[in-house]
Amino acid sequence: MEKASPYLKAAFMEVVDNQIRDNDPPETRETFDRLISQGISKQDAKIYIGQAVCVEVWDIMRNKKEFNRERFIRNLKPPLKNQRNETANQWVEAIGAPSAPQPQRCRSP
Repeated sequence: MEKASPYLKAAFMEVVDNQIRDNDPPETRETFDRLISQGISKQDAKIYIGQAVCVEVWDIMRNKKEFNRERFIRNLKPPLKNQRNETANQWVEAIGAPSAPQPQRCRSP
């Protein structure tokens, strides 16, 4: 798999930083604080949140859909045991993200 652009990673991390700073949505800050309290580094917590951002951007661009806030918030929560998201996993591998729990992408109808 081709490595992701460092510029793309920086753009996703800027979105995460803005969401945390602005507390919008508040679930992003809550997720960040939860991950930090679980011993995950700040950088790795932001990458985990960036995965949920990536899923939304991917869906917006690929399927020409609007931002799905409900799915985004759901993807910030820990996944159920044994669930995986291959798209997010590939993105994580491409940018060298941590082995934090992977957010789950809702299947399109």
